[in-house]
Amino acid sequence: MTVRELIEELKDYDPDAIVCTGGNEPLSFTEILPAYYDGRLRKVIKDEHETPIKIETNAYEAKVKLHSYDIEEVVFDNPRIEIEGVDYDKRYLETYARWRQEGLDCERELRGRYNNDYDYLKMYDGKLFVWDIEEEV
Repeated sequence: MTVRELIEELKDYDPDAIVCTGGNEPLSFTEILPAYYDGRLRKVIKDEHETPIKIETNAYEAKVKLHSYDIEEVVFDNPRIEIEGVDYDKRYLETYARWRQEGLDCERELRGRYNNDYDYLKMYDGKLFVWDIEEEV
């Protein structure tokens, strides 16, 4: 699908609908990349009946890559984040609780490793980062 085809298709949709990936995660950002970046572009060529007839690979075109928020990473990186709407299913609650605990354990380990030395540990938007002061300019 080209960008032109995508735009044409999307204009018939509700403009307030959330754009999601196959994993039901919201689209985060897009970027244009050369076709060879992170592996050659693979295109499925279809006939007039939309039946796949050929696969082409190339490294010469541009491609638009869609990125989504990985919910596991969001919870892991922000273990204190508020999570709503999952109380109906115990499996989700258990999964989010596990991710949250993994994030808190990692944060605790980093704080212990750097002895809460805030020259190395910095918070940004609720996330804990380790900064190597020697590399800062």
